[in-house]
Amino acid sequence: MKNRWIKIIFFSTAIMLSGNTMADILVPDKVYSHDPDFLASSNIKMPNTKDEFYSLIKLADDGNSEANWMVSVIYQQSGNNVEAEKYYQRSIDRQDDYMGPSAVNLGYMYDKNNNIKKAMELFHQAGDAGYYGGYQAVGTEYFLGRDIPLDFEKARFYYKKAAELGCYECQYYIDNWDEVVKLKMKDLKIEK
Repeated sequence: MKNRWIKIIFFSTAIMLSGNTMADILVPDKVYSHDPDFLASSNIKMPNTKDEFYSLIKLADDGNSEANWMVSVIYQQSGNNVEAEKYYQRSIDRQDDYMGPSAVNLGYMYDKNNNIKKAMELFHQAGDAGYYGGYQAVGTEYFLGRDIPLDFEKARFYYKKAAELGCYECQYYIDNWDEVVKLKMKDLKIEK
């Protein structure tokens, strides 16, 4: 009889906790207030209500990579970086279709929080997975030299890798490298 009550209490608690899951999720302001073209390229409609957002979360939790991406971006754009990080990391862990952009966005979040080492790891991971934005971010970090030492050779190397993956902007930098470096040095007031 005692074991029966323990089972009943256990399963009742599990049901109550699972039932409260969505109710405990705060809906980001971005759901209620966003430009009409925010995430418009997605095949999934941008949520405009609490229930639509909960449905999007359910899709993400059920393994839909596009829904997971949307939830990540909505949270990040709403300033909830803890939740954004959770969903970006899920995409990276799943190695889904949005792994590259998720790694880059999460990398920029780490960079903003002064963790350039983790940011660079994520940028490299995205680039190594074939997403040019990862190598573009690495190249830009070396080119700007804010959180890591300025290094034009490394910047050019990673811009070239990004260009090989399809980054037209990076290809432009490579094609006009001397002028690009000259402008950067002028910004830094360094004479070549």
